[in-house]
Amino acid sequence: MDSVLITGVSTGIGLETAKYLKALGYHIFGSVRKSNEAAALEQEMGPGFTALIFDIRDRAAVDQAADKVRRMLGSQYLRAVVNNSGIAISGPLQHISIDKFREQQEVNVIGTLNVIQAFLPLLGAVKSQTDKPGKMINISSVSGRIARPFYGPYAASKHAIEAMTISLRRELMDFGIDVVAIEPGPTKSQAYQKAKYDDNTFEGTIYHDLYQHKNKFIEFAQKVSIPASEVAKLIHETIVKSKPKARQIVVAKKWYIQILTLLPDRVVDKLITNQMKGIIHKG
Repeated sequence: MDSVLITGVSTGIGLETAKYLKALGYHIFGSVRKSNEAAALEQEMGPGFTALIFDIRDRAAVDQAADKVRRMLGSQYLRAVVNNSGIAISGPLQHISIDKFREQQEVNVIGTLNVIQAFLPLLGAVKSQTDKPGKMINISSVSGRIARPFYGPYAASKHAIEAMTISLRRELMDFGIDVVAIEPGPTKSQAYQKAKYDDNTFEGTIYHDLYQHKNKFIEFAQKVSIPASEVAKLIHETIVKSKPKARQIVVAKKWYIQILTLLPDRVVDKLITNQMKGIIHKG
């Protein structure tokens, strides 16, 4: 039985991917941060699922989890590591607190690197080339390509993930380990409801009036969001394909994102500004 490690399986893409791959016969090692979440998931998922409890920022805990997986695998290796854990912090860069910005990077960037370094040996780089090593799959975002206003902290972290993915893939080419970035757009999740609130954080700044429309932007994102199951299917395709695309966008309007990546930056600036104005006035 092939085994896959997925970080952040309590909700969203991580949970959907864990369920999807387990149904296909994979053994899933899934990380959560709380013991009660681990117990609930192991009961729900049943045999073929092993919960790992760690915060990806805690290197010692990540290393302990890697040791546990190594012992359970024995002479086998992971078919894939899916770096899914992450958070999204928004706000104008002029006024976002340094602590919040640092938290965003420590979770999405440093935390991901902790997992990469701890679990990379379990993908089989040291085994014979007749037995193909596993894949490292990093869940990035379309924000890793297109940085929207007020999502600077998050976009910065995902641009870093894109760069790390590219560098790591080129570092591991001689060892047969492929490293791929999956770039989802908004996905259907309860996280949107948690994000909707009356925010006075930036009251008194030049962005206060505009930022008060945050809930309208969240509602727009919900309308164009895709099911997390679509991301799960793409992750599985990436695992089984011998040469998957190195960067894979999964959004409702893929063509639109692809066009934005080809246009001059100043043109994209104007398009995004006009889109924001349209969302506000529709509300």
